[in-house]
Amino acid sequence: MKTQPLFQLAPGLEFILASGSPRRKHFLDALGLEYQVLPSEFEEPAPSPHEDPTIYTQNLAKAKAQACYTSLEPTRRAHTIILAADTTVIFAGQILGKPQTTQCALEMLRLLNGQKHLVTTSVHLILPDMCPKHSLSFSETSAVYFQNFPDAILASYAKTSEPRDKAGGYAIQGQGAFLIKKIDGSWSNVVGLPVSRLAHELLNLHVLQPYPNA
Repeated sequence: MKTQPLFQLAPGLEFILASGSPRRKHFLDALGLEYQVLPSEFEEPAPSPHEDPTIYTQNLAKAKAQACYTSLEPTRRAHTIILAADTTVIFAGQILGKPQTTQCALEMLRLLNGQKHLVTTSVHLILPDMCPKHSLSFSETSAVYFQNFPDAILASYAKTSEPRDKAGGYAIQGQGAFLIKKIDGSWSNVVGLPVSRLAHELLNLHVLQPYPNA
């Protein structure tokens, strides 16, 4: 049975997700939004040593959104909302990226095993002309606590395909859910999009409306 949408865009608006992330698409689908996926061509730079994680993710989200905006026809920009986001995992003040090998994933999992780390997602919205401002940025941070597991268990998970494209080497929404002891903060933020904050901001901007009879 088809789920009834929760929200709809204000009349005449278009929504673009500047990301190919299936997790972010899933969240927009759950809200019932109609949108187009237009991944940004922006190539993400590696963080500098000791770079502030929040500033790093904010800069990346803004650059992704701007690259998408620049690619649009000028007449289309006036009525389009563009959403870009970036998520990073922070342990002991250092940003953990996406592991490129099984061994790299295992090393990250060993770092996080039995420990607390932070996950920050920054969102950048480029807004249509109807809004009083051109753009909006915000960030959310959640604390994630890993259960302590034997090294053989970590190695078994690292050998799956899941850690390869995930910051920190795990997916809380997938097989990696077993690693998590508890979370302080937004679960969806850890997955890749702070959905409650996003809905709140879009409603306040009057670009999002409750779906009729929802």
